[in-house]
Amino acid sequence: MRFFSPKFENDYTLGKRICNGVTCQIRECRSIKEEKDYVVKIYPSDLDDINTIRYEHHLYVKNKLNSIPNILKLRDCFFDKYYVYYVMEKYE
Repeated sequence: MRFFSPKFENDYTLGKRICNGVTCQIRECRSIKEEKDYVVKIYPSDLDDINTIRYEHHLYVKNKLNSIPNILKLRDCFFDKYYVYYVMEKYE
């Protein structure tokens, strides 16, 4: 898993919206390099100090869970001026 890749758009194409949550939207996406489908959770990037700590803690916990079987795997994470992107495995 890579953190802080240059841009989401360099590695993935955004697909259809799956649902909207209270704080994020969930959409399909496709890896440009692997041509494989994933799911991305997109949060607004209002990165004040509290939100930065929250996102970093979320990444830390998700990274720890990646080694446990039957847990949704975090694949990539991107931050830009407007959004935070969590790319995860897609399960049907």
